Amino acid sequence: MALADSPIPIEFTLITSMFFHADTWHLASNLLFLWIFGKTIEDATGHARFIIFYFLCGIIAIMPYILLNPTSQNPIIGASGAISGVLGAYLRLFPHSRIIAIYLRGIYPTLGQVPAEWVLIFWYGLQLLYGISADADQTTVAWEVHLSGFAAGMLFVPLFYRTRKST
Repeated sequence: MALADSPIPIEFTLITSMFFHADTWHLASNLLFLWIFGKTIEDATGHARFIIFYFLCGIIAIMPYILLNPTSQNPIIGASGAISGVLGAYLRLFPHSRIIAIYLRGIYPTLGQVPAEWVLIFWYGLQLLYGISADADQTTVAWEVHLSGFAAGMLFVPLFYRTRKST
């Protein structure tokens, strides 16, 4: 079916695509990152602002893929761009908070608390490395969506941040 023949207008697919995932691992990893980082960002922005922020990051994240691949017939699915926006927002607002993560201590995997900035900068670096080294014809991951979602989150979260009034 050609895009023009789609029962869903193209503009709406920017949002509806965030509700579909390639497989259980894709869904589970997005939900894990949303669970770890999303609640804190939602608390910082408020519920309604968080929803708007989330979808804005998801839509902005897709744009570089569309611009770099204008003739692609591959569907872009998943909430990874929006989730990446949440990660970028977390790095911007709470870089020194500590999160529980598995990391290597020598050759041994260790569970412990590490600064969020370490985890998020490492994650971003992996996305960049994968994006640079991936064969565009062979990969099923739109790495530019992850990278641009993260940047959108860092850039736009101050517009959504809810300042608390002290009493």
